[in-house]
Amino acid sequence: MKVGCDARANSIPPITYSDLNGITMTSAYYQDDVAQWAPGITYTIDITSSVQEVINYGGWIKTNTLGVIILGDSSTSGYRYIASLEYFSYPQPVLTIIAIMPVPY
Repeated sequence: MKVGCDARANSIPPITYSDLNGITMTSAYYQDDVAQWAPGITYTIDITSSVQEVINYGGWIKTNTLGVIILGDSSTSGYRYIASLEYFSYPQPVLTIIAIMPVPY
């Protein structure tokens, strides 16, 4: 499984499968090599480098949309299920972004 960001300074939500398939992921992404996730366990996925790649684009401004992409690798090593906020049987998904501000001189 790979988790990264849409490689555009202002992500556009896909409407169709073709739109989704046409999105290019950032060159930086999280690669999950765990054979299989255990049910009921919360996993942390660090996409700091992917988010930073998008923020570094020349057209990025703080009000832009950031698209996060989750791709399966079509392997038989196990499936990954990610629950949406509406699926009450699992803990809510959380996206935490920690901004590091430069120290003024």
